[in-house]
Amino acid sequence: MKRKNLMAAAVMVFIAVVAVLSCNKQKQNDYGDMNETAGKKAKAVSVSCPPIVLSGTISTPTTLLAGNAYLLRGNVVVNNTTLTIQPGVVIQGEKATNGALIVLPNASINATGTSTNPIIFTSNQNPGSRAAGDWAGVYLLGNAPNNQGNALAIQINGASFTAGGSSAASSVGTFKYVQIHFAGKGGGSGSDRRSESSLVLASLGSASTLDHIQISNSGLDGIGVLGGSVNLKNILSMNTKRSDFVMSYGYIGRSQYLSGIKQNTLSPLSLANGMEIQNVLLGEPANAIPRTYPVVSNTTLMGGNYCGQGNGNIQDGVFFAANGSAKIYNSVITAFNRHGLNLSNDVIANTTTGGFQLKFSYNSLRNLSAATDFRTITNTDWVTNSGCGASMVSWIAGSGLGCQQIGNQFSADISTLGYNSSFCGNFCSSSFTPNFTLGLTDLDNSDFTWDSAGLFEHPTYRGAYGATSWVSNGWVDMCPLNTNYCV
Repeated sequence: MKRKNLMAAAVMVFIAVVAVLSCNKQKQNDYGDMNETAGKKAKAVSVSCPPIVLSGTISTPTTLLAGNAYLLRGNVVVNNTTLTIQPGVVIQGEKATNGALIVLPNASINATGTSTNPIIFTSNQNPGSRAAGDWAGVYLLGNAPNNQGNALAIQINGASFTAGGSSAASSVGTFKYVQIHFAGKGGGSGSDRRSESSLVLASLGSASTLDHIQISNSGLDGIGVLGGSVNLKNILSMNTKRSDFVMSYGYIGRSQYLSGIKQNTLSPLSLANGMEIQNVLLGEPANAIPRTYPVVSNTTLMGGNYCGQGNGNIQDGVFFAANGSAKIYNSVITAFNRHGLNLSNDVIANTTTGGFQLKFSYNSLRNLSAATDFRTITNTDWVTNSGCGASMVSWIAGSGLGCQQIGNQFSADISTLGYNSSFCGNFCSSSFTPNFTLGLTDLDNSDFTWDSAGLFEHPTYRGAYGATSWVSNGWVDMCPLNTNYCV
């Protein structure tokens, strides 16, 4: 039975929409014409304004129509029905009421944009006046297991909602070619970190489709994946104030081609990381089952130091804590102030053999400041906390025997990273064209011997970007601050 918590009183829905019944090294430069594969500017999406107001509960099949703008006033809750969002729709979160779109476990969403006509969520503030954390964000709640008794509570604007169930292969629907800008305010008074991402994926099943999503200028975290088994692909997180990707509460899905970029001009909150993997977030028992244990490949995490000295609050590329574990392969982690990889002491034991063994192989770590590629844990602390072998160095730079990891590459062997300098450009310049392709590089090749089941794509490169880029066809907006969507 799907769980739900709704406000006791029925709330009127102010929606003027149509209801319908209806997701080895690469020293040579063999990556093709950089000009042809470079990222292009986002194509303009134009809609009629002022926006149509959405509020309260959507309980009948509803379609948001292309060419229109819509306003999320407070909590907009999709309950026991399907919400369809057509390509080219612009949805604004109202700053004054902390607008939020919430899809309950008994409902579904069909938000399928296209590469030339994405769906856009943004702030309702005027161009030039938008800011990180103007509104809450998008909350997709599902029926897959989590480690809170399959009843993960999330507080949003004074209301409590529950995610979780026993259906690991369930589906919330499709969320594809979507931009989310200036969200991440959190759930307001009485809420906690479970609500503090621009996009919260709570207990989503593996049949859900999450692909080609851009998060930018989040006031807190970019994407929070809380339990479930949903698979993520082609996700870009830009200039989030805290962490780009947070995985917790028993999440066991697969992720490929995730990218988190923090420019050196960003003024983040303290303890900002590229990726956080924890078994729980709020001090609950860290041994809760199922354990957080995702599989991640071809991720690029870039701290502020890539473009010059970044803010000291940008700390770790990947941070493991609260008994979290994962398998991470073929990823590039660079330019963070503290460490490329940081394991808290309670995670060290996960490096030994076992059902939730932490695996970290065929990755490239290159920091550009005084920071270290990985946290230097003393040999005594490593052994005391039951780490693999005699030291962290022997684990992360090992021979691949037993619990040792293999194929990792470090700063000393990477003089040329291969990412374009346009990552450091003024995203709002009229002449700016981002280039997300990989050029001449010292990065080692990828290795997929661990994927005998063929569940991942097998590109030859490490990181999220190669010869041609999934960010190359103009579906992202690098400067949503100044975009005027109204015709």
